[in-house]
Amino acid sequence: HGDIDPVTQRGYWIPVDGERRNRSKWVSVVEVTDQINALPARQVLVVADSCFSGTMARSSLPAADADLAPALKWDALRTMARQRARVVLSSGGVEPVVDGGAGANSLFVRSLLDVLGAVNAPIEARRVHEELAARFATRAERLKLRQRPDYAPIRFAGHEAGDFVFVPRR
Repeated sequence: HGDIDPVTQRGYWIPVDGERRNRSKWVSVVEVTDQINALPARQVLVVADSCFSGTMARSSLPAADADLAPALKWDALRTMARQRARVVLSSGGVEPVVDGGAGANSLFVRSLLDVLGAVNAPIEARRVHEELAARFATRAERLKLRQRPDYAPIRFAGHEAGDFVFVPRR
C-alpha cells in the first residue's frame, strides 16, 4: 500500500508488516530515490503498484521514432540504452489505486504481464507503458475506474535522457 503526507506531499510505501496509523515502518519514496541515484547501473526501472506511487515521477521521456527503418531504430535504442535512465512505471499518479480486480493480481499487474508476455523484440519501457495503459483502460472502463497508469523519469534520481529498454531472451 501507499500513502502521502498531506503537508509535505511526499509519498510513502507501507510494507506488508506496516500499519496505516504508525509511520515507523513506512518507506519514504525520497529515501528510495536517493538509493536509486547511488546505483551504478545505467538503467533502473521501478514498477510500483501502490497508491500514490506517482509521487516518484517528473517530466517526459525521449522516444525512438516508430517509423524508423529497423537498423536506425536499433541505433536509437542503443543510444538510449547508453544514457543513465531512472524511470518509474506506476499503477497511478498521486491518487489511490485499486488493489485487485484481476484474480490473484491487480488490474495494473495483469495488464503489465499481458504486455510483457507479448514482447518479442527490444522495446522501450515507454512503449510498454502505452500498451499497458491501453489494456488497462479497457478493463478499467468496465469497472468505472478513473485510475491511469503513469510512466516518467524518477525525480531527483539522476535521470539523464535515456529510457529503460526491454530485450527479450531468445
